[in-house]
Amino acid sequence: MIIDELLNNLGEIIGENRDGENVYNIYNTCKELFKKGEAAFKFDPDKKVLLKGVFFKREDTGKLIIIIGQKYFDTYSKNSSLHHTMLIHELKHLYDCYMLKEEFYERSYKKIHWFEFQARFIEIEFIINYLIGKFTLTRLEDLLLKCYENDDFNYYTIFVSHVSYHVFKQFREFENDYNNNLISLDDIIMEIIRESHQLIMEFLNIEEEYKKYAYYIMIKTFRNCLEDIIFKRDGEPVITFKDIHEKYYLYIEYFYQKLYEIIDCDNEVYKNYIMRLDYSLEVNYTDLITQP
Repeated sequence: MIIDELLNNLGEIIGENRDGENVYNIYNTCKELFKKGEAAFKFDPDKKVLLKGVFFKREDTGKLIIIIGQKYFDTYSKNSSLHHTMLIHELKHLYDCYMLKEEFYERSYKKIHWFEFQARFIEIEFIINYLIGKFTLTRLEDLLLKCYENDDFNYYTIFVSHVSYHVFKQFREFENDYNNNLISLDDIIMEIIRESHQLIMEFLNIEEEYKKYAYYIMIKTFRNCLEDIIFKRDGEPVITFKDIHEKYYLYIEYFYQKLYEIIDCDNEVYKNYIMRLDYSLEVNYTDLITQP
């Protein structure tokens, strides 16, 4: 059965090549978990798409599972770079769950997407060190590699993952710098106010559909990151930075509501746009880059 061959075929690609050290360690750690029965593959015939048809989960029993969907199963080939890239992505999640335990399941916005971004970076490491020169890449892998090489990972995450890496990274740096006494709270608040105003104005002035979508995603990411750092979702928003005074709260609340109004008003429009975008990625970007 193909599922039984997945790890072996991936292992043949990685072998003893340690050029991608993170990939090498992830693969060999996960291989042991499968061997000891702490991890397993599970087939799901209801997953009819390829790009979202493979994913990691931890069952209530504690067992670590990688779900393999019908289309992944039907289209799998030992010579398909994309299938191996998708698998190493999910092995990264399995690895993180095993190594970090409960931290992996802290369901905050920043935790969920941070692990997802890290899995994308593992894909890049895998493509560079194990696939280039040996496989013909698909258009999706080629896009990921070009975005990385052009220092535009944000473009990839906006159009493929529907989240802005740039905005996410900015808030992560705010938090880290604040905790390390490298930036004042005043500076953070002023920057948040400036950025929210700029995003809102640029969104309102853009007419091109794809640019409008990109700004919508940046606004949505900004709002979610703002909630994660400043607010809590339980009941009314509660300031979590202990040093924020009421004068800041009023300013932030104003822009927060403006961001929320844009998201709420345009949610259905962009939900449909995302569905069309996902369909286009599934149909066109899983093709080999040598095909027209």
